Amino acid sequence: SLVGSEMCIRDSLKTMRKNTFLSVALLAASVSVVNAQEAPKELFWQNSSNTGIWSIMDSEWGEDLGGFYLPTGWQEGCMAVFNGGGAFADTDGNAKTVESIKVSGEMQVGGIKFDSDKNYSISYSSDKATDKIVGDGTLIKEGTGTLTLNVLNQLKGGTIVRGGQVNSDKKDSPNVFGDTIVLDNGSIGVAMSEISTPACQFTVPVGIPEGKVGSIWAGRYLQFTNKFYGKGTLVIYAGGERTYITDDKAGKKDMTCWDDFEGDLVVAANKTVEYAEGKAPAFFGLQFNTTKTFTGVADMEGIDSTLVNTKVTLKEDAGLTGVSGTRCFAIGELNAEEGGFLSGYGSGSSNPVIWWSIGNSNTDVTNLPLWLRDNTKANKNAFGVIKEGAGTYIFTGTKNSDTGKVFLGLHVKKGRAYINTPVDDPTITALCRSEKTAMAIYEGAIGGGNGRITSEVIVDGGTLEVGCQGIGQLILDDIEGQSLKSPLTVKNGGTVEFELANATSYDKLTSNNTATFNGNKIIVKAAETFDIKDGDSFTILDAAIKPEGDTYEVEFQGFPVSLTLAATEESYQSGTKTEGEGETATEVPVMGYKIVITAKGSGSGTGLEDFNVADELAVYAQNGSIVVKGAGVENVIVMNTQGQVVANTNASIIPMNTVQGMYIVKVKTIAGIVTKKVIL
Repeated sequence: SLVGSEMCIRDSLKTMRKNTFLSVALLAASVSVVNAQEAPKELFWQNSSNTGIWSIMDSEWGEDLGGFYLPTGWQEGCMAVFNGGGAFADTDGNAKTVESIKVSGEMQVGGIKFDSDKNYSISYSSDKATDKIVGDGTLIKEGTGTLTLNVLNQLKGGTIVRGGQVNSDKKDSPNVFGDTIVLDNGSIGVAMSEISTPACQFTVPVGIPEGKVGSIWAGRYLQFTNKFYGKGTLVIYAGGERTYITDDKAGKKDMTCWDDFEGDLVVAANKTVEYAEGKAPAFFGLQFNTTKTFTGVADMEGIDSTLVNTKVTLKEDAGLTGVSGTRCFAIGELNAEEGGFLSGYGSGSSNPVIWWSIGNSNTDVTNLPLWLRDNTKANKNAFGVIKEGAGTYIFTGTKNSDTGKVFLGLHVKKGRAYINTPVDDPTITALCRSEKTAMAIYEGAIGGGNGRITSEVIVDGGTLEVGCQGIGQLILDDIEGQSLKSPLTVKNGGTVEFELANATSYDKLTSNNTATFNGNKIIVKAAETFDIKDGDSFTILDAAIKPEGDTYEVEFQGFPVSLTLAATEESYQSGTKTEGEGETATEVPVMGYKIVITAKGSGSGTGLEDFNVADELAVYAQNGSIVVKGAGVENVIVMNTQGQVVANTNASIIPMNTVQGMYIVKVKTIAGIVTKKVIL
């Protein structure tokens, strides 16, 4: 037929052209002398015949002859260049956004370069073991385009991603990255389209150079068993609740894969995969693994310190979970966006207990909107947070009002930890509801803040500051519609501190239960700026239940001699309770109490007791740091000449990672406030 004749002629012409191109290619190859010291010759992908086949026989490559590309098959040892060339169409001529290429046989290359904003896909043709790319060179990805690989890459130079993204789409794909990966402001994707078990094992070492950002987009089930190294920022987009950091397939070993990584870690949610209704992940996060068993907050032994020097940032709707058992993971510095979370074990179980030790880098995090989350919403998966290090952390999260009660508390072992959330919203509690201790403050540490805490606050030798570094209100109570009791207990030399500024601005603490001081001290201080008149009164504490026989001592600090302050206690009926049973049951009153401070005389000032305070302090520059020496130092604020706060800490040595110049140092002591100037 006429159609058959046309097809026969077309096939014959195609064969002749292929043979001609092959002859030219073989001739060029036969006269080429490759010097190992020289860069390999470049061949440019053209796909002019639109076969999409990368092979020696198919002349889909082009040799640049000054703007004209001479068609050729692949020549061993050359550099493969993808700079936007290709058919970008199907066999019928319909435009495609992705250029699809299949490797046929073993391709010896001197390297591969992608420098384009277009998208390419390279896969094996028929056998993923023998259709492969080999050589001593490197795959270099530049440009904003996406490269999807499903072909064995045995390049000894590995892969460098400087732009766009390189994807290994399937969990059963061969190693598409070579011996190593360097993310130089580029991204890779690993098993992104996989949404079922078993988990993909990722084994290729990944490095991120200092000052660079490297991103990994993970599928739902992925175990990072590879090594990480470098000083840059690693961003992991978790594809679900089963993105593991571990050293073995079973997920039972420690995370030594991170030992050589000195950069920052960012955890984000990969929400690019579409799931059927009811099949989406319960959450998005990294699950840490360790063999160490945590002995408890008192002993602090059995901590996994893999990330003890790492800055970790949790992006919106992304967080951290832990493996089964009683575990504790140390983090250098923890940051979070609103909705970034910490949680317990990744699956529903009552047995595992996960602790997070944060603040180990001794830095300040003054806005931490952390979500303390029960991932299963089943009152299981208990977890707690331990504040370590000399820095200050301020918890500002507003999503911690779940009715679950799995939180084991914020335990302030060192430094400072405050809450700072709205006091006028009864639906918000700062630290997650708990049937245990919501906050515990130990000797030498400071906790407290402004907002609502649900469940018990224990001051065990430390200091509870009412207000978040200023005047505020601390409410110990449950959220609206719930009834957990929130007592205050002070013991072992602990103190509770209040500040007074004027008759309408002063610290207040309320509790829906008891406030028990066990003979310990209440300290009332002059605020940074105060103006108190004769007869002013201040109700600093209001507790719904008065513990029988409890005592306390009130001490005033920082006020002038012209002002005398006295503390009195006022009792009131806060409710009733039933005593006895049956016919003998009677309703009896429950008595609460208030502590009221009354002023006699007047006084105003800046919180300084006298000028001798300044003389007793030494503030000076040394080796790029500001040093503060003196007794009773509580807090140090460093500002630049524009009034911007560059440090807020209680450390005595403050590293200044800024430009040289003059700084204003405001030092708060137990006796008052001193301001000095320092020049670096």
